[in-house]
Amino acid sequence: VPATTEVAATTAAAPDPTVEEPAPLPPLGWNSWNTFYCNINEQMVRETADAMVSSGMAAAGYQYGVVDDCWMQDTGDASGNLRARTDRFPSGMKALGDYIHARGLKFGIYHAPREKTCNQYFANLPGTSSNGNETRDANLFASWGVDYVKHDWCDPRGTATEQAALFKKFGDALKATGRPIVYSINPNSAHSNTA
Repeated sequence: VPATTEVAATTAAAPDPTVEEPAPLPPLGWNSWNTFYCNINEQMVRETADAMVSSGMAAAGYQYGVVDDCWMQDTGDASGNLRARTDRFPSGMKALGDYIHARGLKFGIYHAPREKTCNQYFANLPGTSSNGNETRDANLFASWGVDYVKHDWCDPRGTATEQAALFKKFGDALKATGRPIVYSINPNSAHSNTA
């Protein structure tokens, strides 16, 4: 009879996130874009968060539930603040973040550094972006309990130097909130609008 060797899996506890190191381990999770594009809503994100826990993905280290493009209205409120599309996210983004956090997960959200998000750019819609509003938007995300921001450069304009400067400006604004927020940049994801 061959001898069997049992290997015990051990997971080292990750250090707590800090403003300087918001992701002590590589951030793993789910992002709505690759499967659903703009066809997202609050119920779908809640069900996905529940499935991440019940399937064992959360226990395996998949912590982030990231809501990609199309969560926001195409114009801000009277003060210029971003606001959720109430037809898709009737409880609002803070409530959605609270739901995700209550399951032991982390809440991620999409944003863009230029005038428009990718959907707004390709669909020729009005735009909402962090350009010139970095501090306001970073503080809003922190107030919603956001743990991860995907910042997507969806504009054919901008040199690598210009992109780096705008990405840094928003990254600095996120750090200044005092909340540990993972900052993921996606440089130059749009080259021309043929819509």
